[in-house]
Amino acid sequence: RLLSGELELRASVANDVSAAQSDLRLLPLEHLLALRSRTLDFATESTTHNAHNGFLTSIDKLLFERLARRLLADEEVPLPGSSSLFSLGRRTAVILGARLVLLGAPLSSPSSPSSATSRRASSLSADGGMDPAAASASADQEGKAVPHCWVLPLQGDYQWPDGVDRTALLFADPLRIRILEA
Repeated sequence: RLLSGELELRASVANDVSAAQSDLRLLPLEHLLALRSRTLDFATESTTHNAHNGFLTSIDKLLFERLARRLLADEEVPLPGSSSLFSLGRRTAVILGARLVLLGAPLSSPSSPSSATSRRASSLSADGGMDPAAASASADQEGKAVPHCWVLPLQGDYQWPDGVDRTALLFADPLRIRILEA
């Protein structure tokens, strides 16, 4: 019911939230993203919402780990553990989000009122998301240099099974990660 939008997380009873938490591991990346996008404005430090906070933490861990796994699917290297994949997925999401802001993506959701300019509106795809190609062309015309590729050192917290330090190349269009030995 959370996934279909019939029920909001904040209105759910703690016992139901705790029971649903174990099912999160069964959901694909797209469903985790849909759940998390509906709960971005839910943040509380209240101890009465421990189950809710645990649920969101579980979504985040699974979401970022699965994002990294998907982007590394074509790589022929041994994958690091879950915590390293979580870190890489989170880092990737932050970089791609910052890139969209630099390209002029509206900061509000497409369905809400926004003061976005017509140039920004023309960068939206048919589904309301950001069209990276249109936004990139628009940014280039305005003299903004927004990179399409980032170099991400993967040492320290990133534990590779074979002990070799690596570097990632994050490409924004098409979205992919290439792994290089450092």
